[in-house]
Amino acid sequence: MNAKNDLLLAFISYVRAAYHWFHAAHHCTSGTGFIGDHDLYSEIYEDFLSILDGIIEKSIGMCGYEGAAAPLVSLELAIKILQEYPSPEGLTSLAIATTALQLDKDFLSVVDELFVTLEEAGELPLGLNDFLAATANKHETFIYKLTQRVKSEVQN
Repeated sequence: MNAKNDLLLAFISYVRAAYHWFHAAHHCTSGTGFIGDHDLYSEIYEDFLSILDGIIEKSIGMCGYEGAAAPLVSLELAIKILQEYPSPEGLTSLAIATTALQLDKDFLSVVDELFVTLEEAGELPLGLNDFLAATANKHETFIYKLTQRVKSEVQN
């Protein structure tokens, strides 16, 4: 495998991990902020599912990397990523929100690393450039919302 494919696989694995984590957070959230948290985590996990489909299609179509669609390898890597974060079950709403914020910040770093590396190598097709930029834009908004959520909880 080459460096570009390794980066694409890492990105796909992170998306799979984040999708599963946020889906669990959606189910496990509780307390006075339940409706807001439930809806926000739903919006985020649904976005990760959309990203997963898009990045796999772009990896195959634009980069010729069919390994992007192989679930076993990316799921194994996703499990390793998930082990770096506390699982949402049994956490307080603040702990879920704090972990969600960190996970999405880490994801944004992965987006940035993929973008910069492919751009510097001259291997960033315009459509993938747009896809990654749109992904970063959306998750910067999620980070804003999660930051406000955590800040509000800490202040109370």
